[in-house]
Amino acid sequence: FDGNSDRHTVVSHRLLPSVQTRYIRIHPLQYSKYACLRVDFFGCSIGKTLTTECGIPLGIQNGRITDAAITASSSQGAAHRARLHTVGEGGKPGAWVAGVANLSQWLQIDFGGVAMVTRIATQGRHVGQEELVSGGPQHWVTRFKLSFSQLGRAYEWYKINGSIFSGNSDISSVVHNDVNPQITGRYFRLHPVTWNEHPAMRVEMYG
Repeated sequence: FDGNSDRHTVVSHRLLPSVQTRYIRIHPLQYSKYACLRVDFFGCSIGKTLTTECGIPLGIQNGRITDAAITASSSQGAAHRARLHTVGEGGKPGAWVAGVANLSQWLQIDFGGVAMVTRIATQGRHVGQEELVSGGPQHWVTRFKLSFSQLGRAYEWYKINGSIFSGNSDISSVVHNDVNPQITGRYFRLHPVTWNEHPAMRVEMYG
């Protein structure tokens, strides 16, 4: 790592991928006259309770994750409609809606690099004004599984503290699930297990 060039300027480095450990040592390689350091580390403590610093949205809702990075096994409309708080409008569904209703469906987020995920938020399908005429679809996922991958080829199931997360019970409420201990990967997939009428999700991930 490159260090400092004066006494005052703060130099920062991101650790990608992140590391999980108890003890960390910094080994000076080059220095001016004497090896001197002032230092801080940024991250999360791994324990029974996740710290607030672990709860930053990773960019699905605000669009930092591009449309092309949100894909699915199948979809009615675009998969990127899966962003949290998306609304149905102009004939576009207010969620990712699976093309078919079976256990082979998944919604994938590609973070473009290694990300640490500590929490997942989900919603059901928002009903647009034009859909309200007929009462509107009542689509949401009640239980789902999570898998993740570094390279996008082999996926590992998340199995800590039970492998199935509780989902939604209506089309609008946001349900949060902690991922504790947290996991790191580039690709994350949500797999609907049970649903109301049809699999549909809006999501955000935090880390």
